[in-house]
Amino acid sequence: MATSPPGSWPIQTDLDAKPTPLNIRPRRPSPASEWKRMGEAAEKDGKKPYSEKRAQDLPPEIIEQILYLTDPETFASLILVNHAWREASQTPHLYAYHLSRCPSFSISNNVVTGPFTDDSLPRLKQQFVREVKRNLFEAYLRPRQTIVSLTSSTTSCSASFPGGEAFEFAFSPNGVWTLALSSSRIYVLDTLSSSISVQRELKVLRRPVSAAILNDGSVLAVLSTDRRINVYDMSKVRVKHLRAVTLDNLPHTIALSPKGEVLAAAYDGGIELHSLAHNALATDRRSVKCDYVDSLAFSKDGTMLLGTTHHSANPNTVVLSAPFYDETSQELPASDVVSHMWTSQILFPNSSRDCSHATLLPEHSEGDASWTCTYDRVFESFRAVRTDDLRNGTTYFTGPKRRLTTIPKGAKPKLTPCTLPATTGHGDLVAAGFLANDIWIYGVPEGLDTANHAAKLSQ
Repeated sequence: MATSPPGSWPIQTDLDAKPTPLNIRPRRPSPASEWKRMGEAAEKDGKKPYSEKRAQDLPPEIIEQILYLTDPETFASLILVNHAWREASQTPHLYAYHLSRCPSFSISNNVVTGPFTDDSLPRLKQQFVREVKRNLFEAYLRPRQTIVSLTSSTTSCSASFPGGEAFEFAFSPNGVWTLALSSSRIYVLDTLSSSISVQRELKVLRRPVSAAILNDGSVLAVLSTDRRINVYDMSKVRVKHLRAVTLDNLPHTIALSPKGEVLAAAYDGGIELHSLAHNALATDRRSVKCDYVDSLAFSKDGTMLLGTTHHSANPNTVVLSAPFYDETSQELPASDVVSHMWTSQILFPNSSRDCSHATLLPEHSEGDASWTCTYDRVFESFRAVRTDDLRNGTTYFTGPKRRLTTIPKGAKPKLTPCTLPATTGHGDLVAAGFLANDIWIYGVPEGLDTANHAAKLSQ
């Protein structure tokens, strides 16, 4: 595998921003758009238009009273009108009042009351912004779509695929890096910067089966077709081959732990885990028998591995948890503890044959259990379930339905997801794609168990 200097790769990008079609419930217009509509209507009637400047001329006391009388969603829009409205809203009493009225916050929290200190306003604003995202308020729903067109003009690709070769894509856990895989190249794209660019172009002899990259882009693992995984160091300008891992079984997908200490590979009927520590031996590995999965993902701390299906017709979801520390792990350096936990003890999988398209919900933990958002084939909807018991969990997220005119005879009216769900860094939002080219965004309650209990009481 070789690398070429930046600027030599054949790539074309189309970065024209276009509105993203989202399937969301209708909402009232934002104040700014409503004022514009009222102004246009007034001009048609020959009246003085109602302009945004007239709203700015209101006294701060009147603006503050209006902000108190609105609901949380309108409050989130009004503070963006102009400088005067934003200045009038900068009080902890206003933010505490509307934060307590947010549906997802009020279910699992008490009313926020004083006394307030100088640090209260930044903290309340941060909490309110999180609830704005979780409840999908109008002020947050301003999505933009960026389309990137990749065209490979290498000699090998042009000869084998005159019409252009289709790429396969893999993503880093945080979505910063995108890997475009072809039969001759691996393109590493930086999708975080404002101008999307190809950071590296890596030459390969054949199309990889799977690939994985760390969040910081420092380590890349490539699975070839000969039961061999090559691990590369990309932290320097020149790519360095670190090691080659030979597997006992024929894998179809791989994953790296957050800091690159452990490599996981899924095959038909099980999962292999190999230590990538600098002093690891060939025997530092573990294999566990479990249901078939075609996607793997580690938790943020590297102590949990989630396997799920999204291409298979049979739904399966598997959760592996690293055993607790033993006496020998206390003498190891911190960088080797995680790999020692995964490769030195017996692993016991927790499986479900009703769930697929699963993703871990970060920062949603209660006690020793964590949560995952998964698609339940029985109830035909996404739901939040505990990782220690994949049958438990009663928070459901509905999905789209087929139109009556497009339902084939004998087909189900529900649409199944076509992509793995993606979550935000705090786990307050989950996005999933469906076969009707729709992207559905779900707000996740802060306390899942508390929300379930409150829902039962309200019913």
